[in-house]
Amino acid sequence: MKEKRLYTSTKIAIWAAVFTAVFFIFLFLFMGINMREYIYDDSKELAKEISRSAAVQTERYFNSALMVAKSMAKRALLIREHNGSRERVREMLVYELTANNNFLGAWTLWEPNAFDGNDSQFAGKPLHDSKGTLGNGYFLYNDSIHVEVMSDKEYLATYYVLPKEKRAETVTTPYKWRYAGYNKQFYGTSISVPLIYKQSYLGAVGLDID
Repeated sequence: MKEKRLYTSTKIAIWAAVFTAVFFIFLFLFMGINMREYIYDDSKELAKEISRSAAVQTERYFNSALMVAKSMAKRALLIREHNGSRERVREMLVYELTANNNFLGAWTLWEPNAFDGNDSQFAGKPLHDSKGTLGNGYFLYNDSIHVEVMSDKEYLATYYVLPKEKRAETVTTPYKWRYAGYNKQFYGTSISVPLIYKQSYLGAVGLDID
């Protein structure tokens, strides 16, 4: 009995190859589309998680800054109540800025004669303006602490006017500013806490955040 030879048509082989290629292209596209959907969904979830984490961290940061600013206000009033010196207030600002180097600046500004009633004695002296009011800011720049002497225009600034009007702590909307006597421009926000004694507004203390 003669053995039959297996015979495969060239046309059938070509069609089989074409079908196989089409099948794999379809499979590749199907998997690619589905993978894109999965990757997109994963990316959305990851973005949400990152946003949530950033929001929590930002809230903690601002709450921490607000706590420090409130503490500064209490200590400033205590210094005044116990007839402490202006230098004690300045030392407090420098201390907080050194202890919390994630803050850009710490400052205070008092109403005329509100701290000790002796503005005229300090008029024109170092760390004072021509009227002798207590108003200084300290800020970190190039790993060093710099000091500014606040001027009359600071009394019209949002970070001073808002706590005065509201009689409560405030956070300014982000803005650009330069510290008096310096050319470097910063962009950030300020947390301000009013200094109130027996219903009288004496001034404010605050923190600048870059």
